[in-house]
Amino acid sequence: MNIENLKKAREASNLTQVQAAKKLGISDGTYKNYEQGKREPNNEMLVKIANLYNVPTDYLLGREIKDANTLIAEIEELPQEYQETVLNFLHMLHDLNKKSKTSENDKNKGVP
Repeated sequence: MNIENLKKAREASNLTQVQAAKKLGISDGTYKNYEQGKREPNNEMLVKIANLYNVPTDYLLGREIKDANTLIAEIEELPQEYQETVLNFLHMLHDLNKKSKTSENDKNKGVP
């Protein structure tokens, strides 16, 4: 775990260590140990932390996260049929996201 990224993500979420621990359902001592590098969260907790801060688990692990321009360049290096597959996949994800948001809005409005 990259403790600097963990702390940055928490601070960007405007949470204290105690607040973050409470939201994660763990003791504040356990959370503090994560940020001090004295303890590592298991995979399940890593995902919970990433979800809480709305960051990729790779960010918390200190792995390189490619920016959009780098990804576009890599896609452009692929054969045309693979580029089309990537584009179709992105469209599918976009549609799923839109349906998910619509469903969530309907639930909030009380629509069955």
